[in-house]
Amino acid sequence: MSQHITHQWEPHPNQRSCGCVFQRCGICGVIRRTYRCTLHTNQAFAYDEDAYYTRPEMGNFAGMIASQDIQCRELERASQFIGPLWRAGAAVLDVGAGIGRLAPYVLATDAHYHACEIHPWAVRFMRSVYWRAITVLDAPFEELDRGTEWDAVLCVHTLEHFAESHRQFERMTEMIGDSGVIVTCTPNQADIWNPDHHWAFAPRTLQVWAAACGLRAVLMWMTEPMARGERYIWTSIRR
Repeated sequence: MSQHITHQWEPHPNQRSCGCVFQRCGICGVIRRTYRCTLHTNQAFAYDEDAYYTRPEMGNFAGMIASQDIQCRELERASQFIGPLWRAGAAVLDVGAGIGRLAPYVLATDAHYHACEIHPWAVRFMRSVYWRAITVLDAPFEELDRGTEWDAVLCVHTLEHFAESHRQFERMTEMIGDSGVIVTCTPNQADIWNPDHHWAFAPRTLQVWAAACGLRAVLMWMTEPMARGERYIWTSIRR
């Protein structure tokens, strides 16, 4: 895989005494956590294994009850502008699909929805709910065939979870055709201590990353603040 994105890392102060260590890039403004303290490591594990997937009473927005209405409004609004980004019959890949919250919106555009997801509970859920209406790829994104060309790649609430987010973004740029599009949704820097996130993005970050890969990014909109004060940046990227 070609590597185009470069960083100039400098220490970023941690205003809490939790033990996490952060760096900030002087080129694109992104902040990454290079060391997660024990407290936040335990919180992240509990969020993933208990609240998000294994408590059925949580339903479609498991683990995010406080922000459920905000999340619903976010996806409803997003559906108004992401659908026109591809044609009917398009092959759409959703990276880190979770339980397929974007599936209904993609299927409504007469596109073919492919969910890339590794959590076994989420995989079972999608296959049970959507049956043959979608394709579930239960493998890490890093292992998907790079030779497959997609009309659209969705990376919504996912880039911040990769250990090497910029490298996986580069991989996505190699998987779209000349008329393809990448749609990202990334957290801003209002809460860099979110235990589940490794990266926090500046509004210009994806524009810098896209330019380094020969693409152009357009900032579409930012969500209202979530439960922790974070706002999410929706960006479309094309050649």
